[in-house]
Amino acid sequence: NATSNKNVTLIIFEDFIKDIEFSMLKLSKRLNLNFDKSLLEPTFNGNPVLSDSSFKASKGIDKSASDRSKFIDTSKLDAESIEEANRLYEEAVQVTKI
Repeated sequence: NATSNKNVTLIIFEDFIKDIEFSMLKLSKRLNLNFDKSLLEPTFNGNPVLSDSSFKASKGIDKSASDRSKFIDTSKLDAESIEEANRLYEEAVQVTKI
Protein backbone atom coordinates (compact mmCIF):
# COMPACT_ATOMS: atom_id res chain seq x y z
CA ASN A 1 0.00 0.00 0.00
CA ALA A 2 1.66 3.21 -1.17
CA THR A 3 0.01 5.30 1.51
CA SER A 4 1.85 3.41 4.26
CA ASN A 5 5.14 2.66 2.50
CA LYS A 6 7.71 5.36 3.24
CA ASN A 7 9.99 3.93 0.54
CA VAL A 8 7.53 4.76 -2.24
CA THR A 9 6.97 8.18 -3.73
CA LEU A 10 4.24 8.63 -6.31
CA ILE A 11 4.52 11.54 -8.70
CA ILE A 12 1.74 12.48 -11.08
CA PHE A 13 3.38 13.02 -14.46
CA GLU A 14 1.26 16.05 -15.35
CA ASP A 15 2.13 17.77 -12.05
CA PHE A 16 5.80 16.92 -12.52
CA ILE A 17 5.93 18.38 -16.02
CA LYS A 18 3.94 21.47 -15.00
CA ASP A 19 6.54 22.57 -12.42
CA ILE A 20 9.83 20.71 -12.80
CA GLU A 21 11.75 22.88 -10.35
CA PHE A 22 9.19 22.52 -7.55
CA SER A 23 8.95 18.76 -8.18
CA MET A 24 12.72 18.24 -8.20
CA LEU A 25 13.20 20.38 -5.08
CA LYS A 26 10.61 18.30 -3.21
CA LEU A 27 11.96 15.01 -4.56
CA SER A 28 15.56 15.96 -3.70
CA LYS A 29 14.48 16.77 -0.17
CA ARG A 30 12.52 13.51 0.08
CA LEU A 31 15.59 11.55 -1.07
CA ASN A 32 17.93 13.58 1.14
CA LEU A 33 19.91 14.80 -1.87
CA ASN A 34 21.35 18.22 -2.54
CA PHE A 35 19.33 20.06 -5.17
CA ASP A 36 21.26 21.12 -8.23
CA LYS A 37 20.02 23.10 -11.25
CA SER A 38 21.23 20.25 -13.46
CA LEU A 39 18.15 18.31 -12.26
CA LEU A 40 15.98 20.64 -14.30
CA GLU A 41 17.21 19.48 -17.71
CA PRO A 42 17.44 15.96 -19.17
CA THR A 43 21.09 14.89 -19.35
CA PHE A 44 23.23 11.79 -19.62
CA ASN A 45 26.61 12.00 -17.90
CA GLY A 46 26.12 15.76 -17.70
CA ASN A 47 25.45 16.17 -21.41
CA PRO A 48 22.06 17.42 -22.67
CA VAL A 49 19.96 14.78 -24.41
CA LEU A 50 16.87 14.85 -26.61
CA SER A 51 13.67 13.28 -25.36
CA ASP A 52 13.20 9.59 -26.07
CA SER A 53 9.66 9.50 -27.32
CA SER A 54 7.40 8.09 -29.98
CA PHE A 55 6.37 11.73 -30.46
CA LYS A 56 8.68 14.39 -31.91
CA ALA A 57 11.99 14.46 -30.02
CA SER A 58 12.67 17.72 -28.24
CA LYS A 59 15.44 19.35 -26.27
CA GLY A 60 14.75 20.06 -22.61
CA ILE A 61 11.46 19.35 -20.90
CA ASP A 62 8.58 19.05 -23.36
CA LYS A 63 5.67 20.45 -21.36
CA SER A 64 3.23 19.40 -24.08
CA ALA A 65 3.88 15.79 -23.03
CA SER A 66 1.28 16.19 -20.31
CA ASP A 67 -1.42 16.56 -22.99
CA ARG A 68 -0.62 13.31 -24.78
CA SER A 69 -3.18 11.21 -22.97
CA LYS A 70 -5.77 12.56 -25.41
CA PHE A 71 -4.07 10.44 -28.10
CA ILE A 72 -4.77 7.17 -26.26
CA ASP A 73 -7.34 5.04 -28.05
CA THR A 74 -9.69 3.76 -25.36
CA SER A 75 -12.28 2.44 -27.83
CA LYS A 76 -11.13 -1.16 -27.32
CA LEU A 77 -11.31 -0.97 -23.52
CA ASP A 78 -14.41 -2.08 -21.71
CA ALA A 79 -16.16 0.30 -19.32
CA GLU A 80 -15.02 -1.70 -16.27
CA SER A 81 -11.33 -1.35 -17.25
CA ILE A 82 -11.69 2.38 -17.83
CA GLU A 83 -13.51 2.79 -14.51
CA GLU A 84 -10.78 0.86 -12.67
CA ALA A 85 -8.01 2.88 -14.36
CA ASN A 86 -9.75 6.12 -13.37
CA ARG A 87 -10.20 4.89 -9.79
CA LEU A 88 -6.52 3.96 -9.50
CA TYR A 89 -5.49 7.30 -10.99
CA GLU A 90 -7.64 9.20 -8.49
CA GLU A 91 -6.24 7.09 -5.64
CA ALA A 92 -2.70 7.90 -6.77
CA VAL A 93 -3.55 11.60 -6.94
CA GLN A 94 -4.79 11.49 -3.35
CA VAL A 95 -1.59 9.90 -1.98
CA THR A 96 0.80 11.94 -4.11
CA LYS A 97 1.78 14.77 -1.87
CA ILE A 98 5.57 14.94 -2.17
